[in-house]
Amino acid sequence: MGNMIWGVTLAALVRGQDMQTIGWLLAVGGLLTGKIAGLLQLGIGFFWANYWQMSAVRGHCSDAFWFLCSVDSAAEPGRLWLESTWLGYRMGEARAALAQACLQWHPHWGPWALGLLGGQEAPGSSSLVQLYKELGLVHVLVISGSHFSFLAGLLSGCFSYPVRCLYVIRLLSFRRWLTLHLLLEMFILCLITQYALLVALPPPCQRAWLAWVVGQLRTWSADREDPNQELLTVAWLQALLFPLSWLSLSNALSWAAWASLVRFSGRVERQCCISLLSLGFFAAFNPLGFVLNIALEPLWNLVLAALVASLTTGWGQTLLPEALDVLHQGLAWCLDLQIRLWGGVALRWDGPLAPVGRCLAVLVACGLLTAPLWRRKR
Repeated sequence: MGNMIWGVTLAALVRGQDMQTIGWLLAVGGLLTGKIAGLLQLGIGFFWANYWQMSAVRGHCSDAFWFLCSVDSAAEPGRLWLESTWLGYRMGEARAALAQACLQWHPHWGPWALGLLGGQEAPGSSSLVQLYKELGLVHVLVISGSHFSFLAGLLSGCFSYPVRCLYVIRLLSFRRWLTLHLLLEMFILCLITQYALLVALPPPCQRAWLAWVVGQLRTWSADREDPNQELLTVAWLQALLFPLSWLSLSNALSWAAWASLVRFSGRVERQCCISLLSLGFFAAFNPLGFVLNIALEPLWNLVLAALVASLTTGWGQTLLPEALDVLHQGLAWCLDLQIRLWGGVALRWDGPLAPVGRCLAVLVACGLLTAPLWRRKR
């Protein structure tokens, strides 16, 4: 394992064709070790040697953190296999039906609703997407853990809670309630998997879906797993099923957001940690986006609930678009205020010390996230 750590550290200092050589050295070292850790090192070395030659990765990597790339998740082997199944084919049809329903719902807000619910960028939504990017709110339009939490809560309210109420008022015995509860939880898990296929499994969705599956299986198990071990389980499963997306920039940000959610209970602390990572990755800090992310975090679930209700029942066909008009007029005013205050959409970090400072910001954020692990070891 020490050879693997030193090998990956050496790989982090070089670029170009040397990546293949270091990957094969890791693989050969793992093969000669002959232990379980050696097999792990063999797999990592083989992946490291071939990852950088893939057309989906080459030429799309970050300038400072070059090992984090913008990957075309459509070339992901795990995603291609899942979409080739009967369920994946049906979810492709459902994806087209969702796009049609959103675009027919409202001529202006339909493309925005499609991005919020399905993660798809439809024609006519580019100006809104640009507004969210400039305010540091583009993560709202990315399918992530908040969407899965909202969907799980909605499905539990529709299926699990009524059965629980029947048990509370003694209309169901404990054995029947437990059987129905497990069956409904499996049903909800299947629906969440279908939603993951519906949105085409982008990297943040992969992490959120696997985290929900592992967490649900952990609740069914009598042996309660440590939360930190659960994080490692999700990480290894994603690396195994979706290797191309594992080192993508969007996946790194998704993991940082989830880890900060687990680590910190307050919204201010979480946003500080995420802002440190964004400062390191993008060399920019958006002060107004920092405030808006904290203030508007509880609002997006309400918007999702109202949007789902409007699409499924026709409720609020005029009221919801008017509320969205007011909300986005306020966001546009915030953007105009931000430009007038410091002449840009974000504060850029340039200069000779910027690369060192960016690495330091990422290290500080990672230290804050992993501090409980080191304390527990001690």
